[in-house]
Amino acid sequence: MRFWQTTAFRVWLVFGTIGLMVSVPLSIYFNNQQRKILQDYTKNEFDVNAAIAASVIKQAIEDEALDGLGNYMSNIANHSDFVYIAIVENGEVFSCFPKEYSTSALTKKKEYIYSESIIDTDLISGKLVITASKIKDELILKKINDPFIYLIVISILSSIFLFAISLRFLSKPIFRAIEIAKELEKQNYNIDIDLIAGKNEISILNNALYSLKENLIQLKNENDSYNDNLKSQNNKLYKMALFPAHNPNPVIELDLDMNIIYHNEACENHPSISQLLTETHEELNKFQYLLKETIKSKKDGKYTIKEGIKIDGKHYAFNLYIDKKHNFIRLYLTDMTESILLQEELKKQRDEIYDSLNYAKNIQQSILPEEKLFYPFFNNQFFYFKPKDIVSGDFYWAGEKDNQLYFALCDCTGHGVPGALLSMIGYDALNYVLNTDKVTSSQSLMNGLSDFFKNARESGRLRHNDSMDLIIFKYDQKNQSICFSGSNQKLFIIRDNNLLEYNTDHISLGDDFESVNNSFTEEDIKLMKGDLIYTFSDGYIDQFGGPIGKKLKYPRFRELLLEIHKRPMNQQPILLDEYIEEWKNECVDDPFSQIDDMTIVGFKI
Repeated sequence: MRFWQTTAFRVWLVFGTIGLMVSVPLSIYFNNQQRKILQDYTKNEFDVNAAIAASVIKQAIEDEALDGLGNYMSNIANHSDFVYIAIVENGEVFSCFPKEYSTSALTKKKEYIYSESIIDTDLISGKLVITASKIKDELILKKINDPFIYLIVISILSSIFLFAISLRFLSKPIFRAIEIAKELEKQNYNIDIDLIAGKNEISILNNALYSLKENLIQLKNENDSYNDNLKSQNNKLYKMALFPAHNPNPVIELDLDMNIIYHNEACENHPSISQLLTETHEELNKFQYLLKETIKSKKDGKYTIKEGIKIDGKHYAFNLYIDKKHNFIRLYLTDMTESILLQEELKKQRDEIYDSLNYAKNIQQSILPEEKLFYPFFNNQFFYFKPKDIVSGDFYWAGEKDNQLYFALCDCTGHGVPGALLSMIGYDALNYVLNTDKVTSSQSLMNGLSDFFKNARESGRLRHNDSMDLIIFKYDQKNQSICFSGSNQKLFIIRDNNLLEYNTDHISLGDDFESVNNSFTEEDIKLMKGDLIYTFSDGYIDQFGGPIGKKLKYPRFRELLLEIHKRPMNQQPILLDEYIEEWKNECVDDPFSQIDDMTIVGFKI
């Protein structure tokens, strides 16, 4: 007997295999666990440091401290394990420290860990990217691999030890058992041949029976499916037979020669249809002719006659089923008289409402100052006025006092009819306050308006949330300067291709002032020839659109004004309108509608 045929070898092979099967997976498992713990620790430590750095940088941006932003990013990058820190805006690198990584900051690399966060402010709209290098410490990896090697060595030694023991104690009795087995094998050889032959015959019979069983199951399934289909078709035929009889509306069935085959009981509830069925109606021939002409060019199928049919002052919706193969047509009639009369009444009311709104639009536009009022003061000007609805909550106003021009652009609470009504109150308030003796500046005009709204609320004529955001400026043509005040609005001036931005008070009209001087503030600006002044409401800036449905916001609006400010003033409203329409409809599958009134006014010195 050869060595690999011995029982000792087989015992050793079994125990050795079991040892390897246990030790190798355990070694791999513990090795992977240690690697994962080390990687998780490094990743968590990086996430914490990156979150702290991102918070500091975002705060600097929100504080509009762009001048110190570079120092923040440089110090963080130089005193941490980060590879680089970058700010990406509109697909381009706005800032990166260290700067040598600027060219690669837009692509991700496998050897880096990344942390990205969104920056969405008026100054910057983009994302902040922070990176660190992944772990490649060969000494740590070697220590992680040592237990794995030790377990493999132990398993091999254990297998050799088990083989030696089995060879010592099992070899003699095993050899004796093998000799006895050979003798028994010779005696039972002929018996085994007979048993094998019988077993083969039984196996053939079993296969034949199994195949027969499968065929019977398939036939049963086919029969069940056929019965189900037949039952379903019978149910459909039964429902189709019952439908005309139980339909609450008239149903009439005729052959192709216009002879009546069937009609349901609902026809008796309609006198005109009943007369047609009994052939006593005076216009029977007319209806038969119209029906023949209708079906002449049509194939078998269902049709809806959109214009319907009118019988003795009654309007009926008219659906038609044609089956020329079986020589019949079926008419489904529905009395729509009341519905049509109601629609006509609603259309009449709608037209009256639109007429009223268009009349209100004419009234509102009549309060807007005529352009010739501005000719003595400015070189040129434009007015972009686009209400969301027919009437608007935005309006602009102008008044002259002591040879100086007062101008206001107002955005009333709401839009449509409520905003338009509030705009009329605001218009009257501006005229009333301007004509008082105490108004000598934009500041005094704002304070007078605030008192007007406060008194109106206290007397119950206005609600607490009825207000308007506005900006007012007084233009002194002689000194070529303006002083402005306002509530929650901005003023832009473009000079020498640079945009200057000015803010107003974050106080609403009629609120109780918390400041010490109990007053709106004002600011004086010395103007130069060629300066462009822009005032606007927030409807244009807040409009949703673009490829992903975001607001337009101030950065894009500033860029747009800088791009078009050199164009003639009469062309700028057209360019503004074209831009906002493209912005709303940039996503072709889901375009956005206008969400608020839009007003932009520009003056050229």
